[in-house]
Amino acid sequence: MHGSSTSSDSWIAEAMMFSKNPRDPWFRTIKTAEGEILNAVLLDKHNSISTIAHEILHLYGLTDLYGTPTGPGNLSLMASNADALLSYEKWVLGWFPENQVQCIVEATEIKPTQVSTRIKIPNSNTDQIVVINSDVSGQAMIIETYPSGTSTYLAFYSLNNEARPPITMHTPQLGLPGSGLIISNTSGVGAQLLSPKYNLLVSDKTTSEITLDLIPKGQLSSASALISAAEANRARIQQETASQVDSVGTKPKSNKKSIVCVKGKTVRKISAVKPKCPSGFNRR
Repeated sequence: MHGSSTSSDSWIAEAMMFSKNPRDPWFRTIKTAEGEILNAVLLDKHNSISTIAHEILHLYGLTDLYGTPTGPGNLSLMASNADALLSYEKWVLGWFPENQVQCIVEATEIKPTQVSTRIKIPNSNTDQIVVINSDVSGQAMIIETYPSGTSTYLAFYSLNNEARPPITMHTPQLGLPGSGLIISNTSGVGAQLLSPKYNLLVSDKTTSEITLDLIPKGQLSSASALISAAEANRARIQQETASQVDSVGTKPKSNKKSIVCVKGKTVRKISAVKPKCPSGFNRR
């Protein structure tokens, strides 16, 4: 439903879900000549495509993610006007392949007496999700990797369906609130994302997989060897990257020589290590 208000003080964009329950007269369906409307978006004036999409996605089950400094910001349309959704939101909508999702049960697969729980994620150009199910209904922790432009990012956040907003981003150790961590460059390995309960350490990265360690807060004092190994892996990656750059920069020059060959009015330039004129051509 689209209004025509021109007032600068007027701003309504609201998803509305109606009911056929006769005991609920406030939310009765909208009757039209074509039939009843159960779900609708109310706009008091022209709005942007992102606002309309945001409201429509409410009708598909997504909730608002704005209102706190720890929300996903530009990682989700439900938190801002960004042209993006969290991979978890895509999964909720059924838009995400199940073979790109890993599930971990916190109560049985994460031991608080262990220094860490190791998690391996494919290093690919597609989104990947790890869902850590809590024993508290409606709560979980989510790890996801996602490509953006030429970079790959890592995000770590908590989900609490009873909270508003229900998602809290966990900040990189040296990062801004509500941000992901770039892991496609040489500085990603060795970095940590911090939550109240765990630190997520990026331990290693190869062309095929990303290795993470989920460290309980109570085990941080015992995790120095893990952290040192991650820092050593970062140094290794930086050295490998520098060697690749050097090998490109010192590529040997070509030993090719060029000669000019003629046949009547036809002239050809021949380039080779040992150039020869084609049959019937003479070297100029």
